[in-house]
Amino acid sequence: MLMRTIQVGSYQLVQGEFLKEVGDGQISVQVYDRVFVGRPVDPYLRSAEPAAPDAPWDGAHLAG
Repeated sequence: MLMRTIQVGSYQLVQGEFLKEVGDGQISVQVYDRVFVGRPVDPYLRSAEPAAPDAPWDGAHLAG
């Protein structure tokens, strides 16, 4: 079983069993008894820049 993640809306991702390519760069995945169609998400996509290596992190900004 090959799992894939797709984007089905601006902020909505779905992860399920890959079914097939449906054209226009989209694929379909199955989650239980539902089938979703969307654009595949790059598995190596980085969502944020890493912190500077010399920046200390002590959790102080989380203190309320």
